[in-house]
Amino acid sequence: MSFTERFKEPKAIETMIEIALPAIVADVTVAAGPLQADYKRSQQYQQAAVIFASVGILAIFFPASDAFRESFPAGILIPAVVSVVIGIILCSTAYFCNKQSRKFSNNFLKIVHNLVYTAALKILTLADAQRILFTFSGPKTTTKVDQATVGFVSKFFNAPEYQQVISLLDYSELITEQRNHIQVGDMVTFTVNTKSIFVAEIDAKHVTGSGKHQRTTKVFHGYFVSCELPIKRTGKTFVSTDGDRDGFGHRTFWNTRVTANSGLSEVTLEWNDFENLLHVAAASQIEAREILTPDFMHSLYLWWNTNHGNIRLSFIDSRLYILFPSATVKLDASVRTITSEAVRTELLAITKPLIPVLQLIETL
Repeated sequence: MSFTERFKEPKAIETMIEIALPAIVADVTVAAGPLQADYKRSQQYQQAAVIFASVGILAIFFPASDAFRESFPAGILIPAVVSVVIGIILCSTAYFCNKQSRKFSNNFLKIVHNLVYTAALKILTLADAQRILFTFSGPKTTTKVDQATVGFVSKFFNAPEYQQVISLLDYSELITEQRNHIQVGDMVTFTVNTKSIFVAEIDAKHVTGSGKHQRTTKVFHGYFVSCELPIKRTGKTFVSTDGDRDGFGHRTFWNTRVTANSGLSEVTLEWNDFENLLHVAAASQIEAREILTPDFMHSLYLWWNTNHGNIRLSFIDSRLYILFPSATVKLDASVRTITSEAVRTELLAITKPLIPVLQLIETL
């Protein structure tokens, strides 16, 4: 059964999740239930870390204040040293508490998130799906880290998997706006009709300035998809929805595709329903029409008609790249307490945005 048939009704995925939910919650409870108390302890450690760090910083800088000099008008050296030493001790304690908080938190979150994410892929009948974790190499050990449990941290930039996603995103030419802040969430590979698919959760922003003058422009949030195609094309083809003429980041995406120097020209579509909604630019009109079959365009149209969002696609060499926006995509683990409602919410956040991607890809 195709994904289009399986999820023909919008409520179909919700029904499937309700049927599978009791068993999934039971599995999560058995595997992660004993760690839930540690997760609650992690929150206490985090609160303590904030208090110790705040007081420690105040103690370190207190000797430089007017209040300190007024309190110790003579012989301020010893009190100043004592204050700084106490501040350093408090900051060190804060570091220890934060480290313990992360340890307890991640042990719980990574088990729960992996179980829920794997269950979501099974509900979608992606039997061969494989999650991709980030590789962090230290001086003595190399570890695999679930990026959904630790948030956006600078060491992600050194993970080879992160760098590969960014390189792939650049190669797709789907984001022409300025962006300097990209977070990568869950990544997974699977096959659809023998085609190899890679999907990554992406959040792209452009941040300028600092402090109260900092300005953040949202560029994209959703799924980035790379799909292997059976035929290698000699030219490039780009597809965009009508609303995306102003770009995800409020810049012009479309004009960069049809300029005189781009080597691309706008393709006149032969399907009236799509003419005013979907726009195509290609190096070869013939290749574009071979790629964009009526079934493919119809699937794309149905998604647009339901969501009224702006999707971007590029066909380069032997791959299709997609930026599929979705506000419901979460880049971190969202189950903080093991309940049916929390597990159901995360299952829906994972599966719902993926369904139209799967329905679109199977038409190729």
